[in-house]
Amino acid sequence: MNMLRRELKTGRRAFLLWTFGLFFIVVAGLTKFTGFAGNTEVLKIFDDFPKIVLAVFGMVGVDVSTLPGFYAILAFYSIICAVIYGISLGANAVNRESIDKTYEFIFTKPRSRFYVINIKLLGGIIYLTAFCLLNLLFSFAATALQGIENTISEQMVLFSVAMWLISFLFFMLCVFLSALINKPEKGAQAANAVFLLSFLIGMAYDILENAAFLRYFAPLKYFSYGEVLSGTLNTKFIIICLVASFIFYTAASLIFSKKDLLD
Repeated sequence: MNMLRRELKTGRRAFLLWTFGLFFIVVAGLTKFTGFAGNTEVLKIFDDFPKIVLAVFGMVGVDVSTLPGFYAILAFYSIICAVIYGISLGANAVNRESIDKTYEFIFTKPRSRFYVINIKLLGGIIYLTAFCLLNLLFSFAATALQGIENTISEQMVLFSVAMWLISFLFFMLCVFLSALINKPEKGAQAANAVFLLSFLIGMAYDILENAAFLRYFAPLKYFSYGEVLSGTLNTKFIIICLVASFIFYTAASLIFSKKDLLD
């Protein structure tokens, strides 16, 4: 437990900073809803935007004049925030000792490498889960503070679950890449590059016709607005997220047990 407490203490400051950013996205974002609610002029403005611009901001096929549509856009930004935070957590879980030159912390513990990496991953998962729960809490609080009638409580829960699944996938991807690549900083860079590529693929999925196959390579599109707002999460993509995460975890554990931390 001492090792877990150490991990949580080390990541506390970063968690607070990321939480502040999430608070700004959700709470400050929902304060703007009253200006969009029922505003047909806003819809006309967005209709004039090129589709590629709407795709960049995740606004293709979304009615921002309604609470469900407006919240879906905020959820899109919150998920991006959670993914980037998850990548950071994954990189730190594997590489913190190598970066800080405190790898003797691992060597001197009477525990196996497998035990050590699992405790470090548990710390990251705790912070990532708390982050997604705070997203839900901020969402409920913001609608109450603004006097907005919350008709999408169930959908808010589903968006937070989707946030956890997608960010957990990238968390484990970064853990795997950080364990695989010898240079500590390269793992996070590779994971961020994969995320950027998947974001661009998601844009192409929104823009192009008959491009359904691209969805498999764009985790941000695994749980579409329409499906979530109708009260469901796509079971197929839930399974893909969990299975892929398990594969990354297994591979990372095997690699880390033999990794030369002195490089």
